[in-house]
Amino acid sequence: MQSTLEFTKLEGCGNHFILIDACRSPYVINHLQPELITQLCRSNFGIGADGILVLKQAQTHSKSSQANFEMLVYNADGSIAQMCGNGLRCLVRYLQSDYGLFDTQNHAYIHTGAGPLRVELMSYNFGEDRMNSIQQFIGVEMNWPSIQECVRFEDLDFEILNLGNPHYVTYNFDNFSSRAKLAEKWSNLISDGVNLSFAQQISPKALNLHVHERGCGWTLACGTGACATVYTGYKMGLFELGQPIEVNLPGGQLIIEIQKNCLWMWGPANEIFRGQAKL
Repeated sequence: MQSTLEFTKLEGCGNHFILIDACRSPYVINHLQPELITQLCRSNFGIGADGILVLKQAQTHSKSSQANFEMLVYNADGSIAQMCGNGLRCLVRYLQSDYGLFDTQNHAYIHTGAGPLRVELMSYNFGEDRMNSIQQFIGVEMNWPSIQECVRFEDLDFEILNLGNPHYVTYNFDNFSSRAKLAEKWSNLISDGVNLSFAQQISPKALNLHVHERGCGWTLACGTGACATVYTGYKMGLFELGQPIEVNLPGGQLIIEIQKNCLWMWGPANEIFRGQAKL
C-alpha cells in the first residue's frame, strides 16, 4: 500500500516552503531522503518550494530553551540548512493556526539549528502614508552574527558571518550591478557553500537586497540574509542602533531592527494551501 504525505504550503515574502508536521506523523522523517526532497521541491514535477520545513517536538525542554517545538530545514537540493528566518516565520504561522501557539501569550520559543529562538506576534504599523498600514507580523529574535571565518579569494578578502548559516554581505555598487556573474564565482567561497547578499542602501532607513542562497539559488527573500545585511550596514555606520530598517526584497519587505544584544526580524507569513503527495 502506497503511503501519502500530508503537507502545508506556506510563504513568507515569496520564499515558499513545504511544511511537514512530524508531531502528528513522526514516520515521515524516515522518508525524507535527498532524492524525495528534491522531487517535492521541483516546481514542474513536484509541489514546488525553496525548501522543506519539518515540525518536531523539541527533544529537550531545558529551562534555558523553553522550546516545545523544533524546526528542521532542508534546502531544495536535499541538503540540510541550519537556519531559515522566513521558514521559521512560516512554521510559527502554522503553529499559531493548528496548535494555538499565541492563544495565551504573545511569544514562544522554537528550537532551531541556531539554538532556541524567541518568536512574537505583533501588529506592525508601516505609517500613515500607506494604505492598510497595520499588518500582523511575526517577529524572530536573532543573536548578533559572529564571524565564522575570513577567506582570501582572487586577491579579495571575504568576511563570512554566521547566523546559524553562513553569509557574505557586500554593499559595493559594482558588485550589486554584477551580482549574477559574481554569484557563480563566490557561491563556493567555503566548502559547504555560502549565502551571498548583494545590498544597495537607498536611505538611512531602507535598502534593496538580492540574495543567492546555497542549496537554492536566487530567492525572492531571505530572512537571515536580511539580518546579516542590516548588521553589516550598522557596523559600516550606515544604520543606527534601534532604528527599524526596511529591507526590500524581490518578494516583499522585511523589517530588521538592531538592538544592543540582538536583532529583531519582522515580516509576513501566509498559508497557501494544504494537500497530500504520494511517497
